Amino acid sequence: MTSANRLKIAIVTETHLPEVNGVSRSLDRMLKGIQDKGHEVITFRPAQPTDRASFWKLAMDSVSGLTPEQRWLRDSSVAQAFGRLEKSGISARAKAEAVNPEEQQNPARQHICMGLRMPFYKEVQVGLASPHFFRSRFRKDRPDLVHLITEGPLGLNALLAARSCGIPVISDYRTHFDQYFSYYGMSRLGKAVAWYLRLFHNFTRRTLVPTREMKDELSSAGFKRVQVIGRGVDLQSYSPEHRDESLRIAYGVKGTAPLVLYAGRLAPEKNIDLAVAAFREMQKVRSDARMVLVGDGPERARLEKENPDLTFTGFLSGADLSVHYASSDIFLFPSLTDTFGNVVTEAAASGLAVLAYDKGAAREILEDGLSARVVSQLEPGAYLQAAREMARTSLDSLHGMRVQARQVATAHDWEAIVDRLEDTYFDALVKKVRFRSLVQNRMRKAQFQ
Repeated sequence: MTSANRLKIAIVTETHLPEVNGVSRSLDRMLKGIQDKGHEVITFRPAQPTDRASFWKLAMDSVSGLTPEQRWLRDSSVAQAFGRLEKSGISARAKAEAVNPEEQQNPARQHICMGLRMPFYKEVQVGLASPHFFRSRFRKDRPDLVHLITEGPLGLNALLAARSCGIPVISDYRTHFDQYFSYYGMSRLGKAVAWYLRLFHNFTRRTLVPTREMKDELSSAGFKRVQVIGRGVDLQSYSPEHRDESLRIAYGVKGTAPLVLYAGRLAPEKNIDLAVAAFREMQKVRSDARMVLVGDGPERARLEKENPDLTFTGFLSGADLSVHYASSDIFLFPSLTDTFGNVVTEAAASGLAVLAYDKGAAREILEDGLSARVVSQLEPGAYLQAAREMARTSLDSLHGMRVQARQVATAHDWEAIVDRLEDTYFDALVKKVRFRSLVQNRMRKAQFQ
């Protein structure tokens, strides 16, 4: 790639590996693909436990664009204020231990700010950085484009700073945060969040979504300039070749008994209770079935207490996660809030028969009765009925479904996804140049009138 075509892209995200969730994992793969094409990536994110970061430096850099040596250390009132924050526990992630540079998931240059954990989603934190934090860095090291991954305070202040600096901005819509609030007794707040999300994204040049369904849904809700950029899957990491019979035996699976898998956050918004209920329906047909739940979350303690016969592994990644996928037979995904559901494509690529609602990845890539069971009625009774029917499916039919799932997944590799994303970056820049040329032409005409 020539230097003229090499872009400098600022990625702003409030979730990033080693945090384990669908957003952080797909983001990491996307960044690697963009860097492999020769583009430069600069990441802005909150501090994590694996960062060696002085609380004082993060606090001062996050609130201003200045370094501690410039002004903040001599401002005793500010120092006292941050001291109180530190004692209150807000600095827990900022005072993290070191990470070996070789263990970094991605070689992108990074700007790290303070973070505050979300009260109902403690695995993720919001970034605390002012617009001046971004403006000062954008002016010193100006990116060609700013890509906002999340819509929290970090993304909002980056948007304000980028617009003031005249830098094009595109955004991702990855999570229905407005729908989450109803699961935590804050339904009224959800309406305000929905209004904010629409306003936020409409101030960007593009809003990227993973499915055509999401594009239609957001467009109907008043979102503008919505574009589909799908999600890929790593076909080497997620493959039936990783199947391990010894793991199945360790989980008590005998002979041809089905091993049922759930992978994801153990939380209300993921419909986790319905996943367990669906397995119980399967057990009524196949009493020898076993279930493994991979992941963690606020519901884990309760679920373990209520279901001592189920296996809870906690978070898994890498080879451990790959083996658990491939060693299972059926994958349960009852979520109605996910915009895509990366775990669905991972399960399909691993050769599992998926049971999911007709939304997100299941609607986009799977076909009911052929490569999965896709439930069109978005209510629990229909999902449970499909679970019973799946348990009655013959071994040959189930095997055929699993083979088809793998075949479908092979058409969704990351290379094609990254190509489309790169085209979107260049398109956003071309429109900026066209707009600037239009303004300049009108100004010239006005001078001669």
